[in-house]
Formats: sequence, C-alpha cells, structure tokens
Amino acid sequence: YRGRGDRPFWEADPKYDTDAKRGELISRVLRIQKELVEKHFGCFKPSFIHNAWMEGNRLVSEGHTRVPEDVHTVWADNGYGTFRAMIGEGCDPEQVRDTLPRQPPAGAHGVYYHVSMWDFCTPFLTQFVPPQRIEREFARVMQKQMTAYLLINCGTVGKCVTGTAAIADLWND
Repeated sequence: YRGRGDRPFWEADPKYDTDAKRGELISRVLRIQKELVEKHFGCFKPSFIHNAWMEGNRLVSEGHTRVPEDVHTVWADNGYGTFRAMIGEGCDPEQVRDTLPRQPPAGAHGVYYHVSMWDFCTPFLTQFVPPQRIEREFARVMQKQMTAYLLINCGTVGKCVTGTAAIADLWND
C-alpha cells in the first residue's frame, strides 16, 4: 500500500481521507492477494505475512486494517531500531507513539527490525543501533510473544555484525 516515493498511497488519492477508508482498502487488498495466491499456488501450502511498515502499524493496532486469518502480522520498527512510529512530512505528532500493540490482535505476529538503514540521515556504514536498544526492544517483542517471523534489515552485513549477532542471541534463547 506504499505509493510513490515510499509514501502512503492516500497522499496521491484524496478520496482515502480517513483511517477507516484506508484500512478498509488495505484489508480488501490483503484478502484478494491471499485468495489469488491460494488459488494458483495453494498446492505449495504458502505462508503469508503482512508487513505493517510505518503508518501500517497504527492502522492494524487501531483496528482499521483487518489482517486475514492465517496471515502473520509483522510489526516494523521505525528504521532506527525502536518500535515507535516514524515521523514524516504531514505526520500528526500524536501518531508518533509505540507501534507494538499493548495486546496483539488474534493470530501470529513477528517483527521487521532495522539494524541499519540508509536514508540520508543515518550512518549506514557503521554499527548504528546500540546493542542496549536491541536488547530492550527485543525483550518487549519476546514478552508479547511476537516470534512467528523475523526479518532483519542489516544494510551492509559486514558493518552490522554486532547488532545482527545480538538479535540472533536474543532470538535463539
């Protein structure tokens, strides 16, 4: 549901002017995508995820986006190793809050976590996220049992070995 320039699609389509309308469209598209994959590739018993990147975290946690049954909701950090909303142009500061739901909706959950991110504001060729932040954030993930899926965005692997190893240690325990 990301539009041009990695922005929300509703910035280019003003008829989606409420979170309810945005969530309804995303919910419908998720159902259709799942049905299409099952129809054509169901014999392979595919697994499904919904990556709730950026404002998607809020739309799912507030119930605007309804993730289909048997789809793992994947909660993303803000690109800087913290499970807080990312502030962007046109973002209401009230929306910059914790992205992990207090009580995850029914179903399996996982996380998408950035050990490194290239966005013109971060040092992507060095260890960017401190191990203490990784430990704090993954303690929260484990406490909420959001362990059905893990995707680590590590940018340049050789520069992010410490952070990636820290996550592996926490995850494997």
